[in-house]
Amino acid sequence: MNFNKTPLINVDNESKVFVGWKEIINQTNAKINRKKNIVVVELYQGVIEEDIIREFKNGLNPDLIIIASEQYYEETHLNKMLKADVTDDRIFGYLTRLNIDDYFDPNKLRAAKKKLRI
Repeated sequence: MNFNKTPLINVDNESKVFVGWKEIINQTNAKINRKKNIVVVELYQGVIEEDIIREFKNGLNPDLIIIASEQYYEETHLNKMLKADVTDDRIFGYLTRLNIDDYFDPNKLRAAKKKLRI
């Protein structure tokens, strides 16, 4: 499986596309359950996370924001975990045998789940 450096999702003519923060926030606000307004942010690598989080905070006024990347293991742990998988060998090498769940620190996930009970 190859890493797609330029991901693209084709949208058919019958789908609605919202452009610009004002429109995105308005549409999102219309769908929010106001009892508990929680935003979970999971972004594609390379996206400027701070800009998106700022817009969500200002526009949605959430009770809680959980950032998925903050639930990962620390970099040193990840490097050790991935050391055997990452290689420059074009014939016998592979990126990783791990699944997304393997990257998350169970202690951080437990703490995030506790916050959900606000």
